[in-house]
Amino acid sequence: MSRQPERTLARRSAFLLAARIFPALALLGVMVWYSRVLSPAAYGQYQNIWVRYGLLSTLACMGIPTLAQVVGPADLMVGLRGSSQKMRAFFGVLLGLSTLLFVFWNRGFPSLPVLVVFFIGWVLATLAEGLALGQRRYRQVSVVNGVASLLFVALHGFFAASPPLLFGSLGLLALLRAFVLYLPFAKASRRMADGGVAVAVGLTRLWRDLAVYDLIQQSSRLLDKALVGFLVVPALSGVYFNGAQEVPFLPLLLGAAGSAFLHQAADAGETGATGKAVFIRATGSLLAAFVFPLFWFLMLGREALFEVVFGGRYQASVSIFAMTTLVLPLRAYPFSAMLQHFRKTQWVLWGAAGDLVLASVLAWMLYPLLGLPGIALSFSLSTLCMVVFYTWKTVQITGLSLSALFPLRQWAITFLVSASMLYGVKMVLSFTGLNAFGSLLILALCAAGLTALFGFRNFRKM
Repeated sequence: MSRQPERTLARRSAFLLAARIFPALALLGVMVWYSRVLSPAAYGQYQNIWVRYGLLSTLACMGIPTLAQVVGPADLMVGLRGSSQKMRAFFGVLLGLSTLLFVFWNRGFPSLPVLVVFFIGWVLATLAEGLALGQRRYRQVSVVNGVASLLFVALHGFFAASPPLLFGSLGLLALLRAFVLYLPFAKASRRMADGGVAVAVGLTRLWRDLAVYDLIQQSSRLLDKALVGFLVVPALSGVYFNGAQEVPFLPLLLGAAGSAFLHQAADAGETGATGKAVFIRATGSLLAAFVFPLFWFLMLGREALFEVVFGGRYQASVSIFAMTTLVLPLRAYPFSAMLQHFRKTQWVLWGAAGDLVLASVLAWMLYPLLGLPGIALSFSLSTLCMVVFYTWKTVQITGLSLSALFPLRQWAITFLVSASMLYGVKMVLSFTGLNAFGSLLILALCAAGLTALFGFRNFRKM
């Protein structure tokens, strides 16, 4: 039996990861760099701007980047070309409202016009990247993002002492990136016939549902950081941000793998649920090879990690980081992907909304008991409940068993072998007297070796 579809899935995952990894590397580098060189108050103010952008940009983007991943290139083009004037006006209103809210939220910033340029530039760049990926232009996005990421880091070096110049230059960089990525899409759009383009009712409904889903999902990811930014001084919000920060490359890996599955499933046409389950099971196998060793590395090496990365300045973040990392094994699978593919997005919305409500209730209960780590734990517990709900609905809608959807045996082996190997290495290192950097380096090399071993083993089976 040919394994070409699974190999195509792996290649697409790699392309999508490459397209997104350069911005993540740049953000990670700047986060560590600024944590070390800025005062806690200045660093907290810097991160608060990015958190608020992350929340409001999802409202402005109106679900278009996610829609581009769910439907094929042809449907995407038809949908955007056939959108009504009312819908386009609504998008303009959302962009204007989001910009005003962003400026109002950061009204203490020295130059408010700079924030307007920054916000609009980054929203347009996000939209252009989503459209480019929807057209499967992976290589172009990778090259553009790579160059833009180098400039992103350079601008942080040039203008570290001047927030207005920094965010103004970042906004102009984003506008340039948006123009370069959007130009091929505009040319392809003009080649379509001007008349007779109609949007199917199902596509319009899917677009609406995905826009709401994006807003709820992004709120779930950033609401805790936004609330802490409101409730405490910037110095403490910086402590919470560093502790509650997701593993920088993991959302990219999960997003790339999930997008590759959606692309593969969309291109598979009339293949049934059983055939498409092969793709998503392969996705889970590939993700587990990276996620499970990473989970044990982070849990076992968290103290040394914060000492080495942040120079001992943010050790108060370690307990918050531990609560956030508990949810990491759940990232080894795109739990909502099958529901999105079969356009059952109403259940995706219910799950995301329930996650947000439950996290807020748990945070209200756990914060008085555990302090800031309690807020992080509440969002981890709510994510677990959301995953259970998505799994239940996927089984119900597809009629497939858990073993058909999940690589359960492979997960168990990967998780237990990673745990035993890395815990054993940790115990041996505790008797060697190595400093934090040496111990962390050896533990990281062992985790990377396990990832390479499991990844190669999985790819050979495809």
